[in-house]
Amino acid sequence: MKNLFLFSLLLLSLAGFGQAGKPTQAKKPATKPAAKPAAAAPAKPTQAAFNWNTVPFFGEQPRTTEQEKFLISCDANFETRPAASQFFAQRAWEYVQEGQLDTATYRFNLAHLLDPQNVDTYWGLGVIQFNKGNTTGAIVLLNRGLRVDSTNTALMTDLATIHLGRFQKDSTQTRDLVRAENLLSVAVEIDTANAGAFQKLAVVDYHRERYDAAWQHLHRSRALGLTNLDFGFLGQLMARKEDPLGVFKQQN
Repeated sequence: MKNLFLFSLLLLSLAGFGQAGKPTQAKKPATKPAAKPAAAAPAKPTQAAFNWNTVPFFGEQPRTTEQEKFLISCDANFETRPAASQFFAQRAWEYVQEGQLDTATYRFNLAHLLDPQNVDTYWGLGVIQFNKGNTTGAIVLLNRGLRVDSTNTALMTDLATIHLGRFQKDSTQTRDLVRAENLLSVAVEIDTANAGAFQKLAVVDYHRERYDAAWQHLHRSRALGLTNLDFGFLGQLMARKEDPLGVFKQQN
């Protein structure tokens, strides 16, 4: 899923987490319409004025004439606006992977202009804001995405990962730990095969000094796939309590 493919690229720096290559399990956005050529994106402004193209959702400013022309062009070249939105969102994810974050923002903005119900636009813009160091902005955008798709467990796991990372940087922010646990609990209830969510629940348990529960969640994650196993965190957990199942043992 996209969650593990892109977000692992962005969140590997957070202690205690593995997975995502956001894709961790890369899901690609919907494929573009088959026989229809892509509509040309509106020309970018050349004036030195503030560039709203690189602000999420164009700063939620009123539509411009160029944007209206863009929509008309897409109507002529795609079967539906949601299909066009998926096409531009897919291009945007590719720019994210290449590190071209401003260009990716512009493409996600166009995708959102076409279909405000496309959850990838909130997700992708949240990833970009996180990668730019704007953690609060990322959280706001991912929460907006969950309001569009409240059962998206990959998105929940990404949002929980950000909250966990923020708590690890400042352990006084206990609300982040609570929010992460709530999100992850819902995620594994909806998707019992979400290995990444179980891994992160183990991290939550560790911070709450619930070491037995941490081992239980870690083994649930391990059973679903070793790719999600964070050996750095594993060492920290073993230092607090030995593996009750004896699968992992400290080397002398």
